Amino acid sequence: MTLALALSIFVFLTIVVIVFAFGAASVAPSSVLGSRLREIGWQRPKATKPAIRERMQQAALCRSRPPMFRRPGLG
Repeated sequence: MTLALALSIFVFLTIVVIVFAFGAASVAPSSVLGSRLREIGWQRPKATKPAIRERMQQAALCRSRPPMFRRPGLG
């Protein structure tokens, strides 16, 4: 009975440590485990949007063109 209890406590604590390690790796950017997870694609990098100035220039260009030369979806 005591051996089964000790083994179950050991397994439980092992699982808790593993879950904690993966949770800490997903939050800490400098962790080795976190960098490995990002390498294999576990966390996707955020897509970068063009700067607001570029978007405003594109919108101004789109509005100044005649309708037949406009690109679809931009105005």
